[in-house]
Amino acid sequence: MSNQAAWITAAKAYPLEVKESPMPKAGAGEVVIKNHAVAINPVDSRRNEPLTTAGVVVKKYPNVIGTDVAGEVYEVGSGVIHVKKGDRVLGYVHLLHPLPSFPCILLQLTFQPRSHAFSLITGNPTNGGFNLYTLCNSLAVSPIPTSLSYSSAAVLPLSISTASACLYKHETLSLPLPSTSSKSTNKSVLIWGGSSSVGASAIQLAAASGVTVVSVASKHNLGKLKELGAKQCWLEANEAESTPGFSFTLHRK
Repeated sequence: MSNQAAWITAAKAYPLEVKESPMPKAGAGEVVIKNHAVAINPVDSRRNEPLTTAGVVVKKYPNVIGTDVAGEVYEVGSGVIHVKKGDRVLGYVHLLHPLPSFPCILLQLTFQPRSHAFSLITGNPTNGGFNLYTLCNSLAVSPIPTSLSYSSAAVLPLSISTASACLYKHETLSLPLPSTSSKSTNKSVLIWGGSSSVGASAIQLAAASGVTVVSVASKHNLGKLKELGAKQCWLEANEAESTPGFSFTLHRK
């Protein structure tokens, strides 16, 4: 079995170079995913320089970047019980601060870094998302339903973890963790740009934490925000008529 990856070979190198990559082996608490889809995130690109980091993040070349993947489990290491070979999963390889009691929600919280994380941290190219086979920390691997396509699943990990960092870290809002049976906390949160990937994730997480969500977006997205769980939705600031009611809502909350 062989592995391939899209390598960044030098600072500002474009395009990435597809060539052979080391075949990963799952150790304790690790999962190897055969990728069907990967996402491109800000850490993977810079404006006007697609698919590169402009030499800002990558310190060692050649390297394999990428953080969000979706595919099927190829191999599991010892101690991994929530997924098995052949399962459809998503994975987040930029896992530096896992929460052991809540393994599959992809929260970056206040625990010590793990030894296996992100290729730019570990120096191990098999930890990069732009591999055919990627090595992930099992705490950041979650099963996905058959109704969710790989391409849709691949956009979730960084979005969910970014929203989670804002909502649940002790030094940010420190909200209760989400639950399918959450009770009202009598708290409210404003989520600006609720129609973005991070905003949409934040709305759903906050609502599942029992928090009343107030969100802001453009007119054609307001209905979608309510479907996601927002209780109050307001137009963006360039819609002048929304300002009085929006200010009253924030004051009242």
